[in-house]
Parts: sequence; structure tokens; C-alpha cells
Amino acid sequence: MKIYPFLNPLLVFVLCLSLFSCLDEDVIPDDTGEGNANCPEPGFDLTANQGFDILLSAPLKEGLTYAWEITTMGTEGDTLSVDTNSDNAFTWGPGAGTVVFCLTVKAAGCEEGTTLCKTFVATEAQFEAGNQSNALIEVIETGDNTYTYKITDGGSNASCPGLNFAIKSLEGFDILLDAPLKEGFVYDWTITTTGVDGETRVDSQSDNVFSWGPGAGTVEFCLNVMTSDCEESETFCKKFVATEAQFEEGNQSNKSIEVIKTDDGVYTYKITDKDSNKACPEIDFDIKSREGFDILLDAPLNVDYIYNWTITTTGAGGETSEDTQSDNIFSWGPGVGTVEFCLFASTDACKEGGPVVCKTFVATEAQFEEGNQSDKVIEVIETEENVFTYKITDAN
Repeated sequence: MKIYPFLNPLLVFVLCLSLFSCLDEDVIPDDTGEGNANCPEPGFDLTANQGFDILLSAPLKEGLTYAWEITTMGTEGDTLSVDTNSDNAFTWGPGAGTVVFCLTVKAAGCEEGTTLCKTFVATEAQFEAGNQSNALIEVIETGDNTYTYKITDGGSNASCPGLNFAIKSLEGFDILLDAPLKEGFVYDWTITTTGVDGETRVDSQSDNVFSWGPGAGTVEFCLNVMTSDCEESETFCKKFVATEAQFEEGNQSNKSIEVIKTDDGVYTYKITDKDSNKACPEIDFDIKSREGFDILLDAPLNVDYIYNWTITTTGAGGETSEDTQSDNIFSWGPGVGTVEFCLFASTDACKEGGPVVCKTFVATEAQFEEGNQSDKVIEVIETEENVFTYKITDAN
């Protein structure tokens, strides 16, 4: 009996949600429908790994955070699990049924993030065919952002792997060549560089993944994979073209450099204007109640951020002291008087840091006298914008 997962009502509902919630890679709308320059364009590859495992891979870029939601449904459309991941790349072993991979990418100035979803469908028949010793398992795209396995009979050449690879952006003009890592494979890269003057150089590489710094001209990357049973597999080749004008423009401090695939299948750089504030994080924090009179300062955690707190305390007598903190979250025990908490975040790409946010906490002697009674509850409230104090109420 053939199973048609797309006809299941629950699956149709999930895919319809995906169409509305997932964004096109070329145009990222904000709440007004206009493009938001601070929001990164979400994108990830879904490629074959070893056996039935697949590789989910998004470009690793400084200042971005990755939030994956993986919804697995059985062949009857029932939801089996919802998992999460925060890496830019990871492997996954689907079972028979449907898996919807949704990636939300966040950056400074775009805390809500932008989302892209892709669907992978597998059948029991594919697993039965793919588990035969001479079977070749590939991942193919069957429609817009929908993928499945392609199982073919390898015959006498089943031991000869044909392995594709990706070309991705790295820092600056460097690019990343990335082929899936598989046990027992020997990677044989041939890299042919032809400069703008017509001179040619040939290099080699034996790692599955490596970085490369092209110059002006053309680079052809060809990959052949060998195993103990196959001395020469199908060779995959891809071209990368760069011009002197791209290097001149991309070396300007206000430019952003990406790697794109053109319509004719050739890779090149895309140079765009960089939002001057995009690399500098905008951050906020909360002031919350803790135990007793202690309060909690809580800013969102981003592993790429350096947190710079300045805490200025002014006592009831007018005396002033200043402290610092470098954690995203910490507790504080105010006394009578006023405390001003100021925070800005910096990154490697924005040493001077983003805008400073300050909030004030005010406490009185009367609040401490009343709050120290055993039948009282102590809360933190905001009395006006960015000004906080205690609220003392009866426990009953």
C-alpha cells in the first residue's frame, strides 16, 4: 500500500503554517511588510550524510543565534516529538514519516528573528530499499523546500561514492568548502586557479572541509572520493569567480561580503552595504523580584556579547559609589537611596558597543522597616518608565 503523507489533514495544516510563518530567503519582511535591514536572511542546506542520516547546515556568522524547532510526525500524521537545537549545523536521522525543520536566526536589532522551514518526507518503502547492500542513498528536493530520499541500485559500482559539497561564506573574502564527513572515505580535492592574467596553478586538499581565500580570477574546485573498494568515484566540480572590482568594493569598512550561487551555477561574491548599526548590539534588561529585598538584573544571554554594566549607588546621605559587572544576569541588594543600573553590550565586530540602557531603582527607609515584618510580601514594581521600587503588601 502506498502512503501519501501530504494528504493527511494534520500535515497539510502544518505545511500551511510553514508557508505563512517561514520567510523567503530573498525578502525578509518586518511587521510593516518592508524589508528589515537588521534581520538576517535565514537559509540552510539539507544534504545527505552517512546512510539515512541527513545534515542540516546553516552558514556560521558572527553575532547570529540559531534556534531550530524539529517537528517529527509519523506516517499517520500524528506528532511524535518536537525537538530543539541551537547549533548552526547538526545531523538528524529521520524515520518513516515527515519532519519539519524550522530555523529562526536572530541578530542585534532583530530580536524577534526570521524563520525558514523545510520539510523532509520518508517512507517505509525507502528504508526497505535503502537497507539493501547495493543501494545508494541520496537526498533530493522534490518541490519548494520539500525533500526526500532517492534510492538507486548501485550495481557493481555501489562501493564507489559520489559525494557533493557546498561552498559557503566565511569571514571576509574567505570561503568554506564543505563535504559530508563519512567513515572510510578518502577525500581528493583538485583546486585549479586561473588568475586574471591567465596564469594557472593547481593545488590539492585531503580534508572533507577546509577554507580557501580566492583572488581575482576563477577557481575550479573538484572533489573525488575514494574508498577501499573504489579507487575513483564520480567527480563533482564547482566554479568560483571573483573580480578585482569586488575586492576593491568589499574592502571598504561599510561593506558586507556574502557568497552566492548565480543562475548559471557559478559561485561569486555579493557585496552589499552594511547597516552601520547592525554589528552593534541593542540590548535591554529586566529588574525582577528575588528573595527578600534582593533584586535580579536579567539581560538576554548571547554568547557573542560582552556585557558592560555600571552600577552607581547614591545613599540617603548623598554619598556615591560605583561598581561594575560583566555577567548577563546577577542579583543585587539595594540599600536606602537610589541605584542606577546602566548596560551596553559590545562584540568583536563592535568594540565600542551598542547604545546604553539605564534604569533606576529607588528604596526608602520606610520600605525596609515595613518589609522586615514577618507578615509582609516584597515585590519589585515599575512606577514610571525605567524607574523601579519595592511594593510592600500583606502576606494575607
